[in-house]
Amino acid sequence: MTVTSKFEQAFLDMVRGQINDPSFAFAWARLPQGAPVEGRKEVVFFYAPGGDRQALLAGGISAEHGRKVQVSIFSVNVQDAKDAAKAIHALLDGWRGTLSDGSTIFNVVPGMQDIDSFDNDERVFQTVFDYTVRMVEG
Repeated sequence: MTVTSKFEQAFLDMVRGQINDPSFAFAWARLPQGAPVEGRKEVVFFYAPGGDRQALLAGGISAEHGRKVQVSIFSVNVQDAKDAAKAIHALLDGWRGTLSDGSTIFNVVPGMQDIDSFDNDERVFQTVFDYTVRMVEG
């Protein structure tokens, strides 16, 4: 697992703890090496370009900001990819709380749609979607 900040580690820990399913593998900004094995769902989180926006208030710039986070799910089975997407949506859509690093998440807003694709060479299904995470980092 490659993480570059306490927030990324805390976010992965929260997701892993809530999903708590051994068929899921979670990572931050690291693509799976080769095709996933049957029954395994690789879930990778990335910062999407142009997603970091701070709120400008009358008194100056707020500590609150929005980060665009992309979720990519890889699986050899289309139904596993769809089931993994449903599980992630069920957890994150509208989620709010405090992470173990002290970051406060005000809300997690889902993007417009999920995008499905199939890599014929690798024989891998991929589902991609994104969120805007309104937060103050701990």
